[in-house]
Amino acid sequence: MGERHPAGVLAVSAARPDELRERARALAREVAGLERVPMVPPAVPDLPFRRAVVAEEPGRAARLLEETGEVPPVAGDRPVIFMFPGVGDHYPGMSQGLYEHEAVFRDHLDTCLDLLAADLGQDVRGLLFPGEAPRRTGGGPDLRALLRRGEQAPEGLDRTRVLQPVVFSVEYALAKLLVSWGVEPSGMVGYSIGEYVAACLAGVLPLEQALALIVRRADLIETLPAGAMLVAMLDERDLTARLGADLSLAAVDGESLCVAAGPVAAVERLERELTQAGVAHLRARTGHAFHSRMMAPVEPYLEGLVRTFTLRPPAVPFLSNVTGDWITDADATDPRYWAGHLRRTVRFHDELARLWALPSVIALEVGVGTMLAGLADRHPDRPPGGAVLATLAGGDDMTDLLTSVAGLWAAGGRVDWDAVRQAGG
Repeated sequence: MGERHPAGVLAVSAARPDELRERARALAREVAGLERVPMVPPAVPDLPFRRAVVAEEPGRAARLLEETGEVPPVAGDRPVIFMFPGVGDHYPGMSQGLYEHEAVFRDHLDTCLDLLAADLGQDVRGLLFPGEAPRRTGGGPDLRALLRRGEQAPEGLDRTRVLQPVVFSVEYALAKLLVSWGVEPSGMVGYSIGEYVAACLAGVLPLEQALALIVRRADLIETLPAGAMLVAMLDERDLTARLGADLSLAAVDGESLCVAAGPVAAVERLERELTQAGVAHLRARTGHAFHSRMMAPVEPYLEGLVRTFTLRPPAVPFLSNVTGDWITDADATDPRYWAGHLRRTVRFHDELARLWALPSVIALEVGVGTMLAGLADRHPDRPPGGAVLATLAGGDDMTDLLTSVAGLWAAGGRVDWDAVRQAGG
C-alpha cells in the first residue's frame, strides 16, 4: 500500500477553442518526453473550454491530447448528483485498487469494516479482498448489459447479511474520497440500499447507526422465506396487470423496464407468461423478494430499532425511492419510512425525472457498476447537455475513478486538483 498508481490525468483549459487546441498540443509535446504521466498538472484554471485525458504511459497521453476535436464550452461549478447503486454488480476484489492506493478511501472503509466486525461477528475483509479475483466487464446495451444481474453470485459475498453492509461501506468510503477531492454533491439519489448511503451522508443518521440498521435489516431478511425477482421489458401498467395476487411491483426503472418480486413459484409463472408473450425478461440475482409484500413481516422490528435512533433532517437533499421525489424532512425523520422502505416500490424512473429537472446537472454513479448511469443516460428527460459518469465501471479501479473525475471537470464540475495530487499513500 502507498505506492502511486501509474495512471495520471492531463488537463488543459482555455478561453477559446483555438487556444485550447494550441495548449493541448503544447502539453502533448511536453508530456511525451516524461518518464511517467503526472497525477495532475501543476495548475489548471477553470476556463470554459476544457480537455482532460487519463493514461498510464506518456506516449499514449500525448496521442490523446493531440486528438482534441471540437469541445463545447462549459459553465463552471455545475451541480453534481451522487447516485448510489444497490446490490447486483458486486464482485470479489471490488474497490481493492482504491484500498491499495488511496488513504482517504482506505481509512473510511476500514472504519466501516471495523464497525461491521462487531455487528457481524466476523472481519469481512477476507471476503471483500480475497486476492486475485476476476473483474466483471460490461457489454452491449441489452437487458443483461444494462442490469448485469444474471450471473452467479460470487462465493462469500452472496449472503445478504454480508453483501448489503459491504456494498454500503464501499459506496460510503468512495463518496468520502470524492468529497476530499472537492467533488461536493448538490444532491443525492440511491437505489434501494443506496438510499441509506445517501441518508447517512446527508446526516439523517450517523454512520454507526446506519451500519447497525443495515446489518439488522439484512439479518431479518434472512429469516424470511425464499423469494425471487424478475426484470421485465414492460411499462408499469402492463407489468402490474400481470402480477396477480402474489407478486408485487418492486421497481420502476424505465418507461419499459420494471421489476416484479414475490414467491419463487409466482415468479416462475410470470416467466412462462412473458416467454410465451415474447417479452424480454431476466431473473435478478437474488434469493429474496426485496421491495415486495414478502418483506412486510420485518417492518415492526425495523421500526422499533429506528425509534431508538435520533433522526435528523437531511443537510443535503436526496431523492426518495418511495415517493420518487425529493425526500421531505417528515419522511426522513419518520421511523415508519425506513421500516417500510424495504417493502415499497423503488420509483427510480420518477427520481431520474426530478434529477434531470435540475439545471445543468452532472449525474455521477458512486459505486461499482454502471446500472444507474445506464438508466440515467437513457432517461427520456435527460437534456442534451446532461452529463452521466460512472466511478467504478468494472476496469482498473484507479483508472476508472480518475477517468470519471477528469470527465466531470471537463463537463464543468468542480475538482480540487491539488487535493487529488496530494492523495494516495
